[in-house]
Amino acid sequence: MLSMQTFVGMPVMSFGAKKECERLLADFRAGNKIDPDPKQSAVAAAVPTTSKALIDRIPAKYNSQILHLALCLFYGALAGSVAQFTSSLTNGLIGSAIVGIVFGIAFKQLGLLAKEPLAKAGVLNFFMMAMMINMRISFAKITPMGLVERIFPIAFCIIIGAVGVVLFSVPLGRKLGVPSGMVLAFTMGSYAGYPLNYQVCMEVISVVAQNAEEAEYLKDHVLQKVIIGGIVSDSLASVIIAGVMVSML
Repeated sequence: MLSMQTFVGMPVMSFGAKKECERLLADFRAGNKIDPDPKQSAVAAAVPTTSKALIDRIPAKYNSQILHLALCLFYGALAGSVAQFTSSLTNGLIGSAIVGIVFGIAFKQLGLLAKEPLAKAGVLNFFMMAMMINMRISFAKITPMGLVERIFPIAFCIIIGAVGVVLFSVPLGRKLGVPSGMVLAFTMGSYAGYPLNYQVCMEVISVVAQNAEEAEYLKDHVLQKVIIGGIVSDSLASVIIAGVMVSML
């Protein structure tokens, strides 16, 4: 099911992300850069530009790849330990994915975690590969006959579900003022799941952006929304819906 979701979700997500990136870049190149939240702008204006996050105040000789990797491992272990408690308390509703993203945001805002820490640790590509392998390990347990028996009903359900998601989300996005490309990017990004939604977004950004400034602009306005939208839909909404459906079986 996960693989078939990927076949359906990735092309549509890539199309939506590319459409949104091109729209944002057209405005960006015309000088119509999207301003951040006014409250955040006011706070940023009030804070001296010389202030640095705690992680940036560490001397350069200690601010190494090992430091960033060690911090990721420590915070990850801490989030995993807390998730064991929250998962048992909420019957699996608040699991490791939700606790992990909350901890990541909190530590980043507190200055205890750098931006893109895995990339700074030099292990981002390795972790992406490891997650991809782990996601596909269940293929080893599927027999050819079992695959044939499951492929058609699963494909039918996934395609119908994808059509329903698009028909419902695009009109709703228009009413909420969200461009259709952005809606497709983060709704169908949940079909692909993490880290595929991250990889597809980064590929699209690398293709359409002509320089580092444009790439950072698109990361801030497209990539973050796709990742957070995918985590909310996959880790929170899907758990609730699946729990209700299982109780009906």
